[in-house]
Amino acid sequence: MDDYKVTSDFTGLTHIFTSNDLKYKYYYEQDTDKIKCESGNCPDNMYEIAKKYVKVFNKEFDQILTKNVKRSVEE
Repeated sequence: MDDYKVTSDFTGLTHIFTSNDLKYKYYYEQDTDKIKCESGNCPDNMYEIAKKYVKVFNKEFDQILTKNVKRSVEE
């Protein structure tokens, strides 16, 4: 499996997957469930990779948001 990095936009709804060796680049739009290979030879399982990443991303984002809201309420 290739090593890759993910960049997410500020809203957390668009995620761009780029292989470290720049062999491919694809994006996944979380709100529309749209995935598109933008360049190179994208992996056949790019949708599964994106869904797995988004599941973890959403869980971590929710934990951060909940923690910050709780802290604001307590102050």
